[in-house]
Amino acid sequence: MEKLRDETHFTVHLCTYDNGESICLEKIEGFGSVRFLSYVGERKPLNVSACGKAIAAFLPEHELQKLFAKGLVSLTDNSISSESAFREHLKQIREYGYSIDDEEGELGVRCVGTPIFRDNQQIFGAISISTLKGNLPMQKVAEYGDKLMGTAKILSGFLGSKT
Repeated sequence: MEKLRDETHFTVHLCTYDNGESICLEKIEGFGSVRFLSYVGERKPLNVSACGKAIAAFLPEHELQKLFAKGLVSLTDNSISSESAFREHLKQIREYGYSIDDEEGELGVRCVGTPIFRDNQQIFGAISISTLKGNLPMQKVAEYGDKLMGTAKILSGFLGSKT
């Protein structure tokens, strides 16, 4: 995680999944004067963060159904809060291998996240980078997505995953 922070200069979050939410397991602050309010132990709805969306994209259908039954929250005007739109978004995440939080959890903040898998190929959690929107133009998202996927592959390997 420190290597990822050092390469990107952004804040790095490591999250896991529990009962329809993501839980922050670790946070390493990026460089610069901006600090994010997120904290270790914080629980977040899956649809409003890059980690949460990366996790949701690889949940079994019965877990997604629980999520939709509770309802999707809307924290900003950019939050995806309808089931059909969120399902479509999850397809894109599975296709690209990374998720984007574009001011969906907090205005002015853009994040990119990738899933982390266990040895049985079940989702464990996700890792993400967070920064001010101006520091991460959409043209650079794929480049950072690739970096994150490399880190997630290493972390998944520690958990026994072969992907």
